[in-house]
Amino acid sequence: IDRSGWEVSMGKLFAAMVDAGFQLVAVVPVLVVPGLLGGVSPWQVAGLVVALGNSLFLSLSVGLLSSLLSRDPRQAVGIAALIILALVFIPWGLFAYLTQKDDPFRDRK
Repeated sequence: IDRSGWEVSMGKLFAAMVDAGFQLVAVVPVLVVPGLLGGVSPWQVAGLVVALGNSLFLSLSVGLLSSLLSRDPRQAVGIAALIILALVFIPWGLFAYLTQKDDPFRDRK
């Protein structure tokens, strides 16, 4: 059976998602404990689980992209780590820079 590159890539992504998805499902009961103790609402717990699922999908997609860009596994892991770190710290640093920058028209006399 001939498989296209698209089918192989999606197969790799979904195979990785199955294992990571089971790990996320295993962590959910631990995340529900604060809700059971009355600390947070069920909607906040659900939002946390959805956010973790989204970050899981993003990291798996970046890992797939880096494995497509490199044949060396160590280099692929490095590329994936750099992309994830860039996605985390560049917006944070840009926000910090833009909010701390002085407004030139504010203190004009």
